[in-house]
Amino acid sequence: MNLFKNIILRIKGLFHYLSGNEEDFHLQHRLYNTYCVILLLILIQSVPINIITGYYTIGIILLALLIIQSVLYYLSRFKGWLKLCILITGLSCYFLSGTYYFLHAGLKGATLINNIALFFFLITVSSPKQRFWWLIASLAFYIALPIVEFYYPKSIQNTINTRAEYFEENVSTYIWVLLMIYWFTSALVRSYQREKNKSELKTIELEKSNAEKNRLFSIISHDLRSPLTSIQSYLELLTDVDLALKDRIYLEKELLKNTAGTKEMLDNLLLWSKSQMEGVKVNVTSVDVLDALRSTIELSAQISANKNITLTIDLPEKLFIRADKDMLQLIVRNLLSNAAKFTSKNGKIHIAAAVNDGFGVIEIRDNGLGINVEKQKDIFSSNVKPTQGTNNEKGVGLGLVLCKEYTELQDGSISFRSKPGDGTSFFITFPIPDKSNSAHISVA
Repeated sequence: MNLFKNIILRIKGLFHYLSGNEEDFHLQHRLYNTYCVILLLILIQSVPINIITGYYTIGIILLALLIIQSVLYYLSRFKGWLKLCILITGLSCYFLSGTYYFLHAGLKGATLINNIALFFFLITVSSPKQRFWWLIASLAFYIALPIVEFYYPKSIQNTINTRAEYFEENVSTYIWVLLMIYWFTSALVRSYQREKNKSELKTIELEKSNAEKNRLFSIISHDLRSPLTSIQSYLELLTDVDLALKDRIYLEKELLKNTAGTKEMLDNLLLWSKSQMEGVKVNVTSVDVLDALRSTIELSAQISANKNITLTIDLPEKLFIRADKDMLQLIVRNLLSNAAKFTSKNGKIHIAAAVNDGFGVIEIRDNGLGINVEKQKDIFSSNVKPTQGTNNEKGVGLGLVLCKEYTELQDGSISFRSKPGDGTSFFITFPIPDKSNSAHISVA
């Protein structure tokens, strides 16, 4: 039983390859290729049968059709010349069918019945404009041949001499035509249903995307208005009011903090928007972790110092990972920024890197607020509601979304471990270019 199933699966796989996959060939193209394969199989066994039984002329005609259709199949399947192949197929089939009509019993034979399947096939795979002309050609074919036979009966070679031959010829052809029409119709219905399902899925995804964008714009309009209003107010005070030196220094620090926070929000928003609209180009190379993150950590250390947060570093020299340097910096910058945002004054942040199970792992750990249990499952989703930091820092909730997307684009992974009130550890894991790194860090 398993052998039979394997044979069926192999035959289906072969037909799938011969007709072409859905990604590279549209439905009509696949139908044409499949028709060619079926016709070639029929012709391969029909040519020798006719020659063996003494119908040499018919055998030669079918051999000519076999050669023509083989070339057309190649041009369609491997060169993509569908329209030209359909045109040549239709014209050659009608011409050879007309010749076959006169050589094989005329109306007594099954040529006209066979051509019903040919006409159905042509209107199935052709463009709307071509269908009209195939209808005209078919009507002319069905009208002209019987008229010629009526007025010139001697032009027909009577190759069907018994009632048994007549019934065998016509009944087998009827069955063949019905099967062909059934197969083509079923293929069209199945394809229509698949396209309909794809369209419905795309509609649902588009609705979700629009809802997501509306939600983001709502968050952005709310969260950007507040810091911009604060910045405006600070600037007005600095410009219009004669402040004491202590108050001026305080306002300048607040202004700097709000400006930095707003810039971070805009940077994340612009990066996310660009990735959604244009896609992201990834340039993965062998990256020295310490060298790549040096400037990022120095900048983050300055930001952390504003809250008296201690940033400790444990990045060994010559630890290489396979990553995109710019993306890696963005990911670590966002994670360090989040750590500083949700760590209270005089807190601690630690960044370390090492090798674990053949992968390079970067850990960013803080002793801040931690992540609420109910939020942990959605932490890498834009559905999570932005949370204010320990010093009322704001965001739009895109930082971790970008971190996850960019990490996975580099064939890496990101995970975290968090306990509310006891801090959070984020782990970003990347492949390493060789086995020379030997430091170790536990990610359990």
